[in-house]
Amino acid sequence: MKHFELAFKMFDLNGDGEVEFDEFETVQSVLLSSTAMGVRHRDHVINGNVASSVGGALAVHFFGKKLDQKLTIEKFQEFHTLLNTEILLMEYLRYSRELGLAKLMNSVVACSAKAVKDKLGIEA
Repeated sequence: MKHFELAFKMFDLNGDGEVEFDEFETVQSVLLSSTAMGVRHRDHVINGNVASSVGGALAVHFFGKKLDQKLTIEKFQEFHTLLNTEILLMEYLRYSRELGLAKLMNSVVACSAKAVKDKLGIEA
């Protein structure tokens, strides 16, 4: 959890323990300027290909529709926990489906092999 606190303090420019939208946007623009991918994203924002400089849904989630709410570390940690849970669930479901497909393919191959052996009169 120390990493969260450190990252949160980076965004809390005025040190009041809460992050306001303008603080978030300021730090984000600095971070976007420091990577090639960030520069491309920033350029899309400037060209009008992206709705806002912050992912619109994420900004609304953190700061409300009017972007006037403050983000607390507790709310951020809750978001992170839920995000990780969703990612793990998606990975599990994907793995589960793939394993199901593997079992199905294995049973089809086994049935096919048995059918071929039966037709040829070969004992298993």
